[in-house]
Amino acid sequence: MLTGNVPPNGGARHNGRVQHTYLFEPAVWNVAGTFWRADGEALEAVGRTEIAHRPECWLLSGKLKVLSAPPVEFVHAGSAWWQRALDVRERDVR
Repeated sequence: MLTGNVPPNGGARHNGRVQHTYLFEPAVWNVAGTFWRADGEALEAVGRTEIAHRPECWLLSGKLKVLSAPPVEFVHAGSAWWQRALDVRERDVR
């Protein structure tokens, strides 16, 4: 458990409920915020993730860039094989 190196959680940063469709709807998600190092230093960060649905699987790809000196970029790419399981579950719920 981390202690002392991150700011206290001030609660939600918005006033209303958010319709959260991450993964379930093809989309591009952009992000800008703070990346907290283990030593407590705050660094600006920006990123993007793209969700694409294909007949055989769902694809996820994107990157997170920490604007440090020098900048650091985390890249991710993968597929969600469990998409078919969700389709079956959704069908059975109806």
